[in-house]
Amino acid sequence: MFKKIGKFLPSALISLVVTISTLALAIVAAQQGKLFYSQDILGRASNLLGLVLGLITVLVSTFAVINRADIRQWFRGKAFTSAGEPFNIAEDQIKGIVLPVSRIDQPEWYLKWYNPELVAFLYTEKSREHALTLLDGYQEKTKFLLNKEQIQRERFQINDPFDFNECRAITKLIIQTMIDEGISPNHIFVDTTGGTAPMSLGAFQAAEAMGVSSIYVIGNIPVNKIDANKRESGKPIFLSDMTKAG
Repeated sequence: MFKKIGKFLPSALISLVVTISTLALAIVAAQQGKLFYSQDILGRASNLLGLVLGLITVLVSTFAVINRADIRQWFRGKAFTSAGEPFNIAEDQIKGIVLPVSRIDQPEWYLKWYNPELVAFLYTEKSREHALTLLDGYQEKTKFLLNKEQIQRERFQINDPFDFNECRAITKLIIQTMIDEGISPNHIFVDTTGGTAPMSLGAFQAAEAMGVSSIYVIGNIPVNKIDANKRESGKPIFLSDMTKAG
C-alpha cells in the first residue's frame, strides 16, 4: 500500500504547490478587485464558493495531467504490457532471473544462451538434484542466489508444487531477496515455463505483484521441446514486460 501511495506522492505535492500558488494569486486579485467587499452577504458567499471550486479544479486537473497514463490504465483495467512479444533483451540487462526447475533442459537453455548475472531456482524436493546439477555445471560463469549447501538445506524449496499460495509466496520472497541485493525490478525476470501449473501461475502472479517481468519459452513446434544445446529450439516471449516501468 505504501509503495502505491509513494508512486503518486511527487505529483500530489506538485499539484498542491500549483494550487497554493493559484490561491495566492487569487487572493491578491480578490483584494485588488474588492471581490469580498460586497455589501451583499449572498454575493460574498457565491464569490468565495466560486474561488474554492476553481482551486479544486486546478488541483484535480494538475494531478490528472501528471498521472494521465496511470489513470487511463486504471479505467481500462489491468493490461499485460507486450504480452506475446519476443523477449529481445540484451544479456547485460538480465541482472536477475528466476527459473522453475522440473526437467533440466529448460533452465539450462537460459543459463547457456543468456548468461544471466544472478540466478535463482524454483525447485521442489523432486527437482532439487537437477538444481544442484545446474549449479555445479555453471557456478564458474554464473552467480546463484543460493549456494550448494543452502539448496541441500532446502532453502526456498517448494514443498507442495500444487499449492498455488506457497509457490507465489516463495517466488515473491526470491524476488525481494534479489531487490535487497541491489537489483532493480526492471532488470529481474521470472520464467514461468517449467514446473506444475500452480507453480507457473504462482510465479506469474508474484512477478506482477512485485513489478517485475514474466516470460515464457515456446519449444520447437510441434513437439514443444527445448534442447539446451540448440538456441533455436526455444523462443522466449514476454507474458508481461516491466522493463520500462518507472
